[in-house]
Amino acid sequence: MSSHLDCALLSAKVYKEYFARIAGIEVLASADKNIIAFAGTDITQPIDVLRDLRILPFYSPQNGLVPIGFLAAARRLGYVVLDHIADNDLESVTLTGHSLGGACAAITASLVNRESPGDNKIREVVTFGCPRVGRLRALECPITQYKFGNDIVTNLPPWPMPRPGKLTRLGDQSKFGDWISDHSMMNYVGALR
Repeated sequence: MSSHLDCALLSAKVYKEYFARIAGIEVLASADKNIIAFAGTDITQPIDVLRDLRILPFYSPQNGLVPIGFLAAARRLGYVVLDHIADNDLESVTLTGHSLGGACAAITASLVNRESPGDNKIREVVTFGCPRVGRLRALECPITQYKFGNDIVTNLPPWPMPRPGKLTRLGDQSKFGDWISDHSMMNYVGALR
């Protein structure tokens, strides 16, 4: 079983190193192949910025309301996850990611579960600074969503949209922090160490 610190370290590493880039999302697997991380928004990549702006809710019969840009990316990432599981003769994997990557991890897990109900191909989802992605009806695995300090991204989109689980808080939320710097992936790594 992978630790949440392992997930955080891989979620930080995927920004610099990856084995695939699908729908503008970088993908990296852990050395033991049991964790797959999705990178968050790279502000130098226009497709990432456009996807982040496509947060309008879209009704999906399988999942309910989800941000349309995140859903579009997750649909393509599901095939990468299923291929990774088959190619490495695995029963299941943990999906993780930071920010946009966390949103894609949660929605991808739900889509994989929908395609292979009862197979438990996704062991767990661990997100860091993930925006709201909807309730995700088909999500059948445990999900842990971390929020560091006053990370503003966890409050987006600004209108009420549910999340598939509760936020686990890290760092000090009582002080007025920098909403943007609290979103840094390295804060999450430091807090879990």
